[in-house]
Amino acid sequence: MGSDVHFACTGCGKCCDTPPTISIQEGLALYRELILTIQMVGPIIDPRLPATHQSVIGYRIHRAHLQAHGAETFDLRVDANHSFEATLQIHATGIRAGQDDPCPLLTDEGLCSIYETRPQRCRAVPFDYFLPEPACVINGAERLRAAVARDWKCDISDQAPIVAQDNAFTPGLAQDAFTNGLKLMDGQEPALAVVSGIFQQKLREDPALIGRVATGLARGEAIDFSFLIVLDSLHELRRRAEAGQGPDADMFHALPSLADFLAAQLTLIDAAIARNIARRRPQDRANTERLRSLKVDYQKALSLA
Repeated sequence: MGSDVHFACTGCGKCCDTPPTISIQEGLALYRELILTIQMVGPIIDPRLPATHQSVIGYRIHRAHLQAHGAETFDLRVDANHSFEATLQIHATGIRAGQDDPCPLLTDEGLCSIYETRPQRCRAVPFDYFLPEPACVINGAERLRAAVARDWKCDISDQAPIVAQDNAFTPGLAQDAFTNGLKLMDGQEPALAVVSGIFQQKLREDPALIGRVATGLARGEAIDFSFLIVLDSLHELRRRAEAGQGPDADMFHALPSLADFLAAQLTLIDAAIARNIARRRPQDRANTERLRSLKVDYQKALSLA
């Protein structure tokens, strides 16, 4: 493909095999359709590495990009001899049973049931707007080649539209998805600061959690937490805004009451548990226990709402 990236989506639905990580605002809009958790993700680096190390250079570029859009950076001190610097961005994500399960919002025909209002991350596939634009284009081109090799039906022939040249997007849908994705990140900055503070407090209160988080992030994994953290944070921010003490954020307009959110989520959780049990697949057991644990947390919160 040279320096040009050709791409046209043929609507094969393959990219919908994995529910996307989405913004908090999009999660709030889909709380009746998706079982939501919060994922802590982002780059992590060992500060003992030299500044010229390729990993450090890449980390700093990624860190600067995420920090410009509200991400939080702090030290993860595992023990006296091991510490890391972590940059965390907070996203909403849907729960599904297994890696071979499709997005829960696909119809039986394999079509998106919310296509007109689908999350920005879906619109951006295969590009990842959590990366700086040059890295986003390079990474997206690699994902396209890998996707075609896995029998996705993406058109990357010379006849497909050029979506990027010289590691920059050309005007069009891909550029719009990248730009709009960054706007969503910007819009949730106030909530990110509060949620990150709660997360760091949890790390201080539970030393064992630090090791698990550091290990997971170093492997490129995401760390799950209950969405209740976000709801508590947003309700507090809204109270501050109404008192003239905090920012006014667009996501407040989609903020459900705690009781409505919990009732909707519990309905989805019960349905997911029932599907897992009916399928009787051993690989579903871990997910079922995860859902049951989340259900207990939400039932306790609902009794207090």
